[in-house]
Amino acid sequence: MVTIAVPVTAATKADEAMQFEDFYRSQADRVYRALAITLTNHDLAREAADEATTRAYMHWAKVSRHDNPGGWATSRWRRASGG
Repeated sequence: MVTIAVPVTAATKADEAMQFEDFYRSQADRVYRALAITLTNHDLAREAADEATTRAYMHWAKVSRHDNPGGWATSRWRRASGG
């Protein structure tokens, strides 16, 4: 098997940023609602959703390939919090 390194360019980073922005617009409210059901506290759910989407951003190269990035963000937050 041959592995080819692909250089990370400014264009690649810009594309990733746009993809994350699209994800955030379409999924942030779903992540919040899922966590609001779990936590039964809207303020905590908003903080948790912010943390979950921040984690998704930090790992976007991996998360963006996931079938359900919003589910990834929610489940990772639940795992990290012990919930």
